[in-house]
Amino acid sequence: MSRSPTASHAPSSAGRRIRFGAMSVVLIAAATVSLVIANLLAARYPVRMDVTEMREHRLSPRSQALVSGLTGSYEVVVAAPLKDRRLIDPRAVERTTDVLDQFQLAAGKGHFKSTWIDTGSASGMKAYDDLLKRLVDRDAAGAAGGGGPPASSPSRFARAGAGESSNARITAATAPG
Repeated sequence: MSRSPTASHAPSSAGRRIRFGAMSVVLIAAATVSLVIANLLAARYPVRMDVTEMREHRLSPRSQALVSGLTGSYEVVVAAPLKDRRLIDPRAVERTTDVLDQFQLAAGKGHFKSTWIDTGSASGMKAYDDLLKRLVDRDAAGAAGGGGPPASSPSRFARAGAGESSNARITAATAPG
């Protein structure tokens, strides 16, 4: 039996379109799944690389030594009117966040924590008052047990000018958590 050229099994144009469409759907689905997996891995295992020539976005060796030597749990609190662009430069907030993130990565889990309090809002002022109460209670407990806050875990406060309104004050505190 010979086959005639007209009876060949060449795919029709409709079959080719269906096959092309199915391959396109499979390719898009595979690319989407790959991107989702890559994002999940990046969120779970963050890696920061400083690719600048002078390594200007890394912690200094002195800061790395300080952070790697932390034995307790420490917290840095940044209290400022964070959303008020007249008082706080968003780039400064971003740079501060980057540095605190580097400290957290260098210290390891559980040794370093950063907390941001927006004193420009009512909830931020309540969080600021709660922080002060927590620090007073902690220092009072230390004073009752041995004459003041422990030397290994000092509290440090820095406040902008005393004449400023409560919404304009910028406070930074470090305290063990």
